[in-house]
Amino acid sequence: MITIIGASCVDIICQNVSKEVFETGHQFADNIKFDFGGDGLNESVVLSRLNKQTEFITVLGDDIAGKYIYQHCIENFVRIIPTYRNKTYVSTILVDKNGRRNLIGTRSGNIRELLPEDVKEIRGNIVCFASMFIPLHMGRKEYEELFTRIKNENKILCADTTTIKNNETIAEYKDVLNKLDYFFPNDIEAKMFTRAETVEEAADILFEAGVKNVIITVGDKGCYLKNKDYEQWIPTKKVEAIDSTGAGDSFVAGFIKCLDDGKDIIECCKFANECGGKAVQVIGATDWL
Repeated sequence: MITIIGASCVDIICQNVSKEVFETGHQFADNIKFDFGGDGLNESVVLSRLNKQTEFITVLGDDIAGKYIYQHCIENFVRIIPTYRNKTYVSTILVDKNGRRNLIGTRSGNIRELLPEDVKEIRGNIVCFASMFIPLHMGRKEYEELFTRIKNENKILCADTTTIKNNETIAEYKDVLNKLDYFFPNDIEAKMFTRAETVEEAADILFEAGVKNVIITVGDKGCYLKNKDYEQWIPTKKVEAIDSTGAGDSFVAGFIKCLDDGKDIIECCKFANECGGKAVQVIGATDWL
């Protein structure tokens, strides 16, 4: 069993939209798709489709969008454990012709409402906190307490992240980071958090702060691995990117799948690269499999 803790939302994805829409007031998209999102939900669904038993701890709104998410988990054999609070976050994602995305979302909603007390019994041997720096009411103290509890239960602890929100620093978060067995920031997130100029420097800083395995994703360049045995790039195959939505989530899910299979870390990185590469070739976060 793998436990994912994190965000869930509904996405409306518009393909091949240019910035001129904000000047013209109207534009046709190649495709508009109703989909599901949030890094926690994406990782859970991908893991389940990769034949891993998965539970998902999240916050939902008691509304139609929340019901859609709940049913989506059931249909994908994900054991969802929701807390109902606020309203379900709905975002519109505008994808340009190069696959880059711009997101428009509501100011409030379930996506930022997770609290430590929402995480009760954890059944998974591997736990991934999929949404660091997203929860509005979680800071260093709350992360440290939750991660300590997870590690005291002898779990393997992973974390995905987004960009820092309140100028958080490595020094401030050292007692959080040193609980992590695996950390998966992308290059922008890693450099912003560490104030580093390069990916390699950011990885060094995170490792020195106590993260046992730092894996930084860098889009079509693959990923950079830093731990006590390795400090190297693991390249990925070049593909034609259509939509980058959820590519990082597919990367993380692929890595955790291989980790649960007992593969070595290089194999985990290679498979994770493959999953991320497949994800960018389709519209939507999880439709590549």
